[in-house]
Formats: sequence, structure tokens, C-alpha cells
Amino acid sequence: MPKTKWHLRLQKPAAISTVGYKRDQEIQELTSEGRRCAMAQMQVELHPDAKGFGPEVQAILQQLSPSQIAYFNALYEKRRKEPFATFYLSLLGFDRFYLQQHALGFLKLLTGGGFGLWWLADIGTFQERTRAVNEQIALEVARQVKDLVDPNAPPPVMTGRKDNLLLAVLAAVAFFLLAFAVALMVR
Repeated sequence: MPKTKWHLRLQKPAAISTVGYKRDQEIQELTSEGRRCAMAQMQVELHPDAKGFGPEVQAILQQLSPSQIAYFNALYEKRRKEPFATFYLSLLGFDRFYLQQHALGFLKLLTGGGFGLWWLADIGTFQERTRAVNEQIALEVARQVKDLVDPNAPPPVMTGRKDNLLLAVLAAVAFFLLAFAVALMVR
């Protein structure tokens, strides 16, 4: 007799958990359906840089769903290059490394900035060069998002702006080098 009661106790929780599992599955289906509807109605603004991109990038961005645009914005923001950093690094001669142009960076260092002429030209064109690199990054990111991210995926969790410690250090170094150069000229 005790075996039967014990056996019945085991069966009841199994039946309850099956019902609970089915209910959880139904709730999950309803919430994922609700997410899909919400994603279809969601409006997401493109990154401000997107207005200046060429037709190839624009064509891909037009095909993305709001969820994919949110992923594009998050990934592009992490990978894009800052014109401010390019300017300060060009003062020091390291801008080509920052823009992933390593061979030109070594050549620039070996020739002393093209005997100063290349250095001057890079300072004058830092914005255009940064924009061109950012457009290439945007093209890569847009292709990846289009191919890999489900149009109905929930939007990524936004963590805020990346840490700008490197940028602050570079600005401080450039300021001190500039102050040192001015002090030498005054003497």
C-alpha cells in the first residue's frame, strides 16, 4: 500500500509540470508574436553618419528592418573612427595606423612624414580620410547585419558610448607636444 501512494505522488507532479510546460510554451509563442508585431511597428533612426554614405551603402540600409537597423547602429558605433582622434594622431604621425593603413603608416614613419609634406597633407585631409574609412566600415557592417541578423530579432542592448580614455590621453599628449614646440619657438 505505501508503494502505491508514493507512486501516485510521483505521477501528479509529472502531469502538472507537463501542463505548466505547455502553458509556458504558449506564453513564449505569444510574446514572440508580440515582439514581431512590435518590431514591425518600431521606428529606428539610422546613425547620423549614414546620410553621407554612398549609394552602395544606402541601398543595403534601405533593405534592413528596424531591428537590423538597431544592430547596424550598435555595431557601426563600435567600429567607426573618430575624426577628432584622426586629427590628433596625424599631429603625431600615427593617423595611418589608426585608419588601418599600416603599410602607409610605416612608410610615413620611415620617411619622416614624407619629409614634412605628407604630414601637412594628412593634417589637411583628416576629415575626408576618416569619412572614407567610416564608409567602408559601414558597408562591411551593413552586409554582415543583412546576412546574419534575423529581421525579427529583438533589438540589441545599448550600453552607451564607448570609453574615450585613449582619446583623452592622445589629446593630452598632443597638447603637451604643442606647448613644448611653442615654448621652444619663444626662446
